[in-house]
Amino acid sequence: TGGIGNCIIGKEDRIFLLCERIINYSDDNGETWLQTSPIDEGTGYNYFSSMRMRSPSNNILVGWQSPFIIWTSDGGATWDSTRFALEDHQEIKDLIVNENGEVYVSTWYSTRSNIGVYHSSISDMRNWELVAFEGIAVKSMAFDPEGNVVCGVGSGSYFSGFEHEPGFYAFWANSISIANNGIIYQPHLLNSNTAVLAYSLDHGEPFYNTVENLPLKEPVAGSGDGFLSIGRDNHRY
Repeated sequence: TGGIGNCIIGKEDRIFLLCERIINYSDDNGETWLQTSPIDEGTGYNYFSSMRMRSPSNNILVGWQSPFIIWTSDGGATWDSTRFALEDHQEIKDLIVNENGEVYVSTWYSTRSNIGVYHSSISDMRNWELVAFEGIAVKSMAFDPEGNVVCGVGSGSYFSGFEHEPGFYAFWANSISIANNGIIYQPHLLNSNTAVLAYSLDHGEPFYNTVENLPLKEPVAGSGDGFLSIGRDNHRY
C-alpha cells in the first residue's frame, strides 16, 4: 500500500524495499516478503518513501532524508532517529555505513561553513565529529577496498581537484561507485547524448577518460547529476 520508495540490496542478497513507514524484505529474490516494525512517526519525519537507505548487514539499516536520519541495529525491530543538520540549510548529500557500524555523512551548505565529512557510529548517531575536508561540499561517498572513504566533490566548492587525508580521498565527481578491483568511475554528463566516464587505479590520481555514446535524451537527473553503478561483473550501468 502507498508509495514505493527506495530499494536496496543488502548482505547475502537480501532485498529491502521501503514502502511508506515499513521496510519490506525478501531473501528469495522477491518470491516472499516479510516486514520490519513500522518506523515510529515520532521520528519527526513522515515522508519515509522518499528516504534513501543503506544496509551493510541484515541487522543494520540507515535511512536519511535531509535533515533527518533514521536507523536500526536489530533488523527493524526497533528504530531511532535524529535531526542531523547543525544549521538551517545544511544538507545531507550522502551517507555510508560499514558492517562495523561506522557511519559517515557528507554535507552541503551554501555558505560553506560546517560542511565536510562527519563521523559517528551506529551505537551513537547523536554525536558527530567533523573528520575530513572541512569547508568542502561533498556530494557522494564510497568505501574503497582498503576501507578508505572516497569522496566526490561537486561544483560550488573551493577545491584543488584532488586532496588526500589519511583514510580519505576527494576529487571532482558527481557520483562514485567502486568495483572490487579498486577502479573508481566518475561520470560527467557533457550534453544530452554523450557522457564521459573517468576511472582511476590510484585513488583518483591520475584520471583516464573514456567517451561513450549513451542513449540519453535528457540528463539522468533533473539537477544534471548522473548515477552510476558497477555490477559484480565489473560492467558499468
